[in-house]
Parts: sequence; structure tokens; C-alpha cells
Amino acid sequence: MLSVLSFAILYQDRGIDLMLMAVGLCSFCWQGINSQFEVVTLGHLREETQKYSRIRLWGSVGFAVAVVGGGSIFDFLDIGYLPYFVIASFALMCACTFSIRDVAAVHSRDANDIRSIWPVLRKPSIWGPLLVAAMAYFSHGTYYGFYSIYLEGRGFSTGLIGWLWGVAVLAELAVFALIPPMIRYLSLRRLVLLSLLFTSIRWAGIGLFVDNLAVLIILQLLHGFSFGALHACLIEFIHRNFSTRLQGRGQAIYYALCVGFGQAAGTLSSGWLWEWSEIGSFMFSSAVAALALMLAIYFNVFWSGETRYRGGARSCQ
Repeated sequence: MLSVLSFAILYQDRGIDLMLMAVGLCSFCWQGINSQFEVVTLGHLREETQKYSRIRLWGSVGFAVAVVGGGSIFDFLDIGYLPYFVIASFALMCACTFSIRDVAAVHSRDANDIRSIWPVLRKPSIWGPLLVAAMAYFSHGTYYGFYSIYLEGRGFSTGLIGWLWGVAVLAELAVFALIPPMIRYLSLRRLVLLSLLFTSIRWAGIGLFVDNLAVLIILQLLHGFSFGALHACLIEFIHRNFSTRLQGRGQAIYYALCVGFGQAAGTLSSGWLWEWSEIGSFMFSSAVAALALMLAIYFNVFWSGETRYRGGARSCQ
């Protein structure tokens, strides 16, 4: 509710300072919901957490409708109407939350179910994957901050840009739907390494082949791995490695450190690099993703232990 109010009150055409206040206050009110909503979702799934991705894909459906529909609409409608669409989306999201039932917490009596999160975070098997994940999201900074600007500067229409975003989300939807069998046959570790490889290839390809529509479409299809598979695997990683009492804090650390700080730092860095070289900014992102891949391989992160599936257990390695 505070997100709706802050955006509606502050988002007015009165300069960059007021716009920054609006974005900051609005984001402060609603960003933290993501991590805790993951806990609620996984709580409803109980022992069938591998089905998480098939629930998460509906968020991608909404995103696809927004970018494809919005791109087409704003080919004919003044962009000044955008804030009203955003406010309407926030209001609908707020209304939907009233239909969500909470999940009663079931705390384990296991002696290993500790209350403090610091002993968990000190383990290399925990901070190693989190560092790799933060670097992966850091590499997304140029894409999320400048991809549309990059294409528009090369003569792409807003409608076509919207369709390219839609292609990425369709790939994301497909991967989310297929995550359970993919993990079963590839293992979480191999799927993460494959996703990091595709991420590095994708950023380099966008920088070098921006004028080739066919190549751009293929690279957008890699979004299913660079975001979809990576995100689903990380959610599962947090769920397995943080005890019942620490689930909320574990998901919050993932969203704050990896997604939030990682992507924000990546966007800020890409903004500085963009003034020097547009292609160079994408190549830098590619290099960061490649470094994350090498660290994941060198330190052997992602994952140890057992992967539990309905009907039996399977080694992650």
C-alpha cells in the first residue's frame, strides 16, 4: 500500500531529484517483499520445492505482457502516460496480496537447526556460491540498464524492442517449466555452470552483433539460462542450506546481496563505462560473467550433499 501511495504522490514531472525520491521510497517499501514471499511459496510447496519454478514462471508471464504490450502501446501513446500504467500495476499487485494465505512455521527440533545465521555465512560452501551469484547479477547491469537504449540508438522501434524483451521472457518461461527434469539430469552444479557460460556469451554477442536481428533473437533466448535457470537454482540452494528458522534471512541475503547490491553495482559501473564505449560496457559484463564461471569451477562451488526429490534422493554432484 505504501508503494502505491509513494509512487502516486511523488512520481511527477518535476525534475530528477523528485524522481529519484519516488523510485527510492517506492523500492524501499516493496523490494523486501520478494525474499519473504519466496519463503511463503516454498512453505506451501513443503517437500515439493522442485516445483517452485513452475509457480515463478507466472511472474514472467506478467513481465512478458507488460513489455510486449507496453512496447506496442507506446508506439502510439505518449510516454508521459507510463506512470499511470505503473501505478495501476502496483495497485493490482497490492489487491492480489489479500488473497494469499500465510504458512504456519514448522520449526525443526534438529540440533543443527541453529538460530544464528553467522556460523552458516562463514562457511566457504555458502559464501562462495553467494559471491558467484553476486557477480552473475553484477554482469546483468549493462543489459537491464542500457539494452533498450542501445537498440533504440541503432534504430529499433519501441515495438520491436518490446518483442525482443518478450522473446527473452518466453525463453525464461520455457526454462522455468523444464527446471525439474533439467536438474534431475544435469544436477544443480552443472546447470549453474552452463548458465554462467551462456551469460558470458550473451553479453559479448549483444555488444558485437547488435545490428543482426537474427543473432539478437538467439541471444535473447539465452535469457532462459542467464536468469531463469540461475535464479531457480539459487532459490533451491538457499532452501537447502539454510535451516527452517533461517529461511527468511537466507532469502533476504540472497535478494539484498546478490540481486540487489550485485545488480545495482553492475548498473552503476556500466553507466560509467557507457560514456566511454557502449560495446565495451557489454564486453566488461561478459568478462565478469566469465570470471564468475571460473571461480565457480576453481572453488568447486554449487553444491555438495543430496538433492531430494519425490520418490528418492539423487547426488548433486
